[in-house]
Amino acid sequence: MGSDNSQTRLNTNLAITILICCTNDTPSEQQVDDLIARIAGDKSNSEWAKYDDLIFQMILAGSSSKHLFELDDNQFIDALCHVINNIHQYQSTKCKKDYFATIDTANKDKQNVYFEPGRYTDIANNVYHASNGISSTMLKDARISLMYYHRRHITKEIQFERTEALDFGNLFHTLVLEPEKVAVEFSLPSAIPDHAFTNTDSMKKWLEQHNAKLPQPMSLDELKAIIEQHNATLAEPFSLSGSLEEIGQGYMSLPEAFKTIPGDNKHTAIAMKACIKNYNATLPVPLKTTGNRENLLDQIQIINADLANLERNKPNP
Repeated sequence: MGSDNSQTRLNTNLAITILICCTNDTPSEQQVDDLIARIAGDKSNSEWAKYDDLIFQMILAGSSSKHLFELDDNQFIDALCHVINNIHQYQSTKCKKDYFATIDTANKDKQNVYFEPGRYTDIANNVYHASNGISSTMLKDARISLMYYHRRHITKEIQFERTEALDFGNLFHTLVLEPEKVAVEFSLPSAIPDHAFTNTDSMKKWLEQHNAKLPQPMSLDELKAIIEQHNATLAEPFSLSGSLEEIGQGYMSLPEAFKTIPGDNKHTAIAMKACIKNYNATLPVPLKTTGNRENLLDQIQIINADLANLERNKPNP
């Protein structure tokens, strides 16, 4: 905001507006002066402290809105009064300023806009609605009530407010009659690419397709089969149980290096078992086929490190 005169004008009009809207009575000059002083920073009169928050909000929005100061005082006060009476709709400073800008644009656009009967092209939407003539909206308002029509279109006491329905109507009108202006006058969301994710199902479908292309890891049964195939190649240990004859047969099958009982000694079961046990201890231990996937890969790592590493490096789905 510019000069001290503008600040004084804002303070005065705001004081009058608050007294009109919040007291429902015609304010006295003294009340106006006292509230102006409060707005200007004089906190000595606590009677007006209840309006401090409202004053702060309105000063913040009003002082930063150049549009507001282009209105005459009656329009200025009407604009402030509308916001205060509908403060729940204009909670942020931006909402208030946007509303003030709408009033300013409407009033400026409606000045000296007159058309003789005829056909006109390339007319801006706001100029069209501000021109002379009767629109379908005016006819609809007249059907509601001639008093409503007068207050909305003649005296302008009922302000026009932008709504989603109005914006959609303007968009539809432009799409049908002036499609070349859509990109200039409207900000539309970008088109969603064909392969973009739009919901959970589309994400799930992509993941399924991606996972299907990945190299499939070997199953637990396949890993166990590799281990069992290796174990099948290992020499089986001789049994330490059975009759003396069976143990004797096992002893006689041992390599010569493990037949350590002297020939003149009696071949007792205990002596033969000791020799068999020494032989069995030299045999490779079968790999385990129990546990989870990582346990099985640890076993395969012993006999085929390349295969184990290949399985571990396969990407997880």
